[in-house]
Amino acid sequence: MGRKRFEGPMCLSMQDAAKELGISESHARRLGREGQLPTIRLGHRVLVPRWKLDDLLGTTTTDNEPADNGAAGSAHPVCPWRRKTRVN
Repeated sequence: MGRKRFEGPMCLSMQDAAKELGISESHARRLGREGQLPTIRLGHRVLVPRWKLDDLLGTTTTDNEPADNGAAGSAHPVCPWRRKTRVN
């Protein structure tokens, strides 16, 4: 029905968001500047809203079911802005 209630902070620092994404903080900041990672600015701080990060990762739930990203097979499973790479 509605959004799942989050436990913890509503916004993450760039450092925490980068850890969650498994990328460096500098890469997360670059993605934020390019508009590929949703951010908000509060004074001098740049934060990542938790619900937007979960939407991006496809972890937001409605009625306890994972969100469907729709583009199966076309993007990296965790970071949609990255293409899948095959290792032989």
